[in-house]
Amino acid sequence: MYFFKRHRRELLIAAFFLAVGFLMYGASLRNEFVDYDDTRLVLQNPLIREISFRNLLAILTSYEEVLYTPFLFLSFQIDYAISGFHPSFYHLHSLLLHIGSSLLAFAILRHFMKSRSFSLLFALLFLVHPLNTEAVAWVSARKDLLAGLFCLLAIFLYLRYEESRSSKIYYGSFLAFAAGLASKPSILALPFLLIVLDYYRMSREKRMHWTEYAPFFALSLAFGAIGLFGDTQLTLLHSSSIAEKFLMAGKSSMFLLYKMFLPLHLSVIYPYTDAISFFSVDFFLPLLFLILLLSAAWRIRRSSPELLFGLTWFLIMLAPTFASFQIGENFGDVYFAADRYAYVPMIGILLGLGMLLEKRVPQRFTKPLLGSLSVIIIVFAFLAANQAAVWRTSRTLFQNVIRHYPDAQAAHNNIGVYFYERGLLSSAIESYKKSIAIRPTASAYGNLGQAYMDSGGLNEAIDAFENTLELNPLHAGAQLNIGVAYSKRAMHKEALEAYRLASLLDAASPVPFINMGLTYEQLGEAALAREAYETALKRDPGLTQLSGKIEELTRSAE
Repeated sequence: MYFFKRHRRELLIAAFFLAVGFLMYGASLRNEFVDYDDTRLVLQNPLIREISFRNLLAILTSYEEVLYTPFLFLSFQIDYAISGFHPSFYHLHSLLLHIGSSLLAFAILRHFMKSRSFSLLFALLFLVHPLNTEAVAWVSARKDLLAGLFCLLAIFLYLRYEESRSSKIYYGSFLAFAAGLASKPSILALPFLLIVLDYYRMSREKRMHWTEYAPFFALSLAFGAIGLFGDTQLTLLHSSSIAEKFLMAGKSSMFLLYKMFLPLHLSVIYPYTDAISFFSVDFFLPLLFLILLLSAAWRIRRSSPELLFGLTWFLIMLAPTFASFQIGENFGDVYFAADRYAYVPMIGILLGLGMLLEKRVPQRFTKPLLGSLSVIIIVFAFLAANQAAVWRTSRTLFQNVIRHYPDAQAAHNNIGVYFYERGLLSSAIESYKKSIAIRPTASAYGNLGQAYMDSGGLNEAIDAFENTLELNPLHAGAQLNIGVAYSKRAMHKEALEAYRLASLLDAASPVPFINMGLTYEQLGEAALAREAYETALKRDPGLTQLSGKIEELTRSAE
């Protein structure tokens, strides 16, 4: 009882944040998994299906395609242990993490701002901001929530350490940073932010502790080095020039700043299909505006340092994302921004703006200002709830992308997958063709071939699979499917050659040899069929049903 009396105000604030969070995102707990990383990271991920020493070791030594994110897999292990593959609990877990981050944001804001009311309202802006909906409503964006939560915890503890000089709190901040990096390395720049925090506070407290940054920088460098060993990380870093990264950094920064103040027409994909050039207004103007904004903040830094402080926080924490704009299949798609990238950087803008308003607005206008902020919070909460509904299914998600960006080839391809999985083959074929018309990819051609084959269009299927192999000669699935199509047309010789090539492209799969065995059986070649099945069994000893098949063929040969 004493604890509740002593912390009554904090508990009431936490309860209020919980209520607002569930009021906004309660309906999104009924959202499905979406076919945009959720399938790969959750539904088809064997590492999350058991909490065991073997799986824990595996997640500590594996990559989430590009990124090193063991804490992401650990959080999914917990979800699976509790709920299996029921998406509601995964969404609930993400929502609770976001509410926790919002409470930490309030604590950080309260550290810098005198007014509890201002701190509370700006923290609520973070909680309800539509730009954060992607991180909350997309299960695969859990890594951004985890990294954000631990990053804010590291900042909060570091600020507490500056006051108390407690080594335990300092180590807690360091460990929180390590946990954040193990969630997603997007917070690598935190040590630079700590310097900015101390520099801003130095004018009042006259102290900076340079030696205390060293462990944070060492940890950041260590995780940066680990990240470079990811399967495609080095390719990603070299997929564009330094000049292109610089130009895209300006565009991305100004775009997300704009969306912070006017969060409309949000999309999971923001594609860019033209050339990246300094002479393009799409890049020259954002870069010019960013330079002017920083120049203005620098000119007034003595009278109003809050603006420069907020912008510096924003840019430092956004900087690690600047190399990630060229993604998609073979890094052929250019996505100039992502809503989730603004998750931690946003706090800087809210903090800088909050401190500036608290300092500059006359006392007689404080109540009207607080009232205006309350109205903005209500509007943003409504927009966020609507945006969360966009994530209801894969179809609603990618239809929203196409509504705003009709040239997003990945969106058409993914809607095609949605239609295909529900047996709507003609709609799937139409969507795949639209994707290919925008930019041909091996993925879209492979999906198109599968849809054609299931609908009986074997000639069209073979053409599509051959186009897949032209774009990606190492695509084992396309080579295998060509063999299946030939088998259905009773072109056994061609089918066997396709299966042979597929077996070379995928040295682990038993499927090509199983198909060879079936084809040899149709040709009456029992000995060759038995040999094919034996090879398949060697590749996967778990296929015990093949043993009976092999014995049957052996008896028939005798």
